[in-house]
Amino acid sequence: MNAKTHGGAVRLFFFSSVILAPAVSEILYPSKRDWSITALVSLALCGASIWLGSGASPLWNCFSIVLLGGAAIVFLFAAAHLLPNSSFLKISSAGLTVRSFWRTTDYRWVDISEFGVAMIEIERGGIRSRHPRVGFNFSRYAPPLKRATAPERLSTRVGKYEAALPDTYGRDCAELAAYLTLQRAHFLGQTRVRGESTSTANVS
Repeated sequence: MNAKTHGGAVRLFFFSSVILAPAVSEILYPSKRDWSITALVSLALCGASIWLGSGASPLWNCFSIVLLGGAAIVFLFAAAHLLPNSSFLKISSAGLTVRSFWRTTDYRWVDISEFGVAMIEIERGGIRSRHPRVGFNFSRYAPPLKRATAPERLSTRVGKYEAALPDTYGRDCAELAAYLTLQRAHFLGQTRVRGESTSTANVS
């Protein structure tokens, strides 16, 4: 086996071990790099809007005020994601814990039927754009309150998913959706095995 083939085999083994042997508990945080860049760009736009509005015509003054307001909102939004424990995604044997702007929502694995990639429309500073997110559908076991309090509620008339995670956590959406699907199958399988073992013990 040459060095190139051996290196590929090692990488494949490492990837398989990570996917097939998920951690009991793991926390994903929003990308500090992405939100830092967003905060710096919005701060620069704030400065530019102030410069444009100084000594300009009334029309430019109105434009600069709108730009300043939009950039300030985006800056505050980005800065909030950089604060400790403001947002994260916790993956555990119990399910998912989604924290967004210090608001926490828990989902059992049995509450979710599937994961996938959803395109959602986000409005920041008066500007609308479409972004990919990890979408998911609720199962028949999900309580109505969980459906109503999802961080990102989506319309199934627009897409195929009912809700979405509020961030990508620095990951590719397709890869994260596939990883969560494997985690769900793994932990639900463990739950079934424990339930069958308990039933057998009770019968004995």
